[in-house]
Formats: sequence, structure tokens, C-alpha cells
Amino acid sequence: MCFMAGSSNRHYACLTCRKVFRRRQDMESRAPRKGEHPCPDCGAPMMNLGPYFKAPKRTDLKQWAKVSLLAESGYFYHPYHPPSCCTWDGPGARPRRLREVPEFLVPEPGPLRELAAYRMRRAMRRCKDRVARK
Repeated sequence: MCFMAGSSNRHYACLTCRKVFRRRQDMESRAPRKGEHPCPDCGAPMMNLGPYFKAPKRTDLKQWAKVSLLAESGYFYHPYHPPSCCTWDGPGARPRRLREVPEFLVPEPGPLRELAAYRMRRAMRRCKDRVARK
């Protein structure tokens, strides 16, 4: 086993509270699971975003909306294991800004990209609503 295989700690994010916690995970089960660990603050299920996830600031609503949208679409920060893990260069490209997410999810223009843009606006609205409630 290579020393680059990673630790057994994973970053679990509560998308409701916009907080990240490190939790232990078995090395055999690397699949992301929602609801495996409840949030210590609000009790909502946290999402396993992987060991290479870097959390944005809690006040950066656009970045959290981007993370939420990418996670709902199946883009996590888990390592890709090629034949030699020592040549691995990261979890892959991710958009830097929220407005780049529809083009990232659906490269060709059309109705599916419009649907992704709608989901982006809805994710931003949910983040703003969560802040307004607190």
C-alpha cells in the first residue's frame, strides 16, 4: 500500500450550518454517503465531501451554494486511484465561481444548461434563506 493512499479521516460538511467536521471512516468503504454522521449543531445529515475538500468561509454564501450544487450533482473531493497513486494530481477540475457551475455541469448550451442555471439560483436562494432564519 502506498503512503499516499490517505488517512481514514474525511471531511463531512453540514450544508445547512455551513460547517465542516472531520470524522473517521473505514478504509474499505470510501463511497460518499449522506446521513452517515449527523451534524453536532443542528442534527441534519452531513455529506462526506472527501479528504481533499477545502471549506470556504461560513459567510461566503456563493461558495457554499456552489459546494452544495456540486455535491448534489455528484462532484466530491475524493481521490482518484489510478494504477500508480503516486502520480495522482488532485480530484479534478472544479469551477471557481458560482456562475461557472452551469457550464461545468452541462458543457453544451441548451435546455439542460438552463436547468443547471435554475438549480444554481435556487441553491443561492436556499443559502440566503438559511442565513435570514438565524
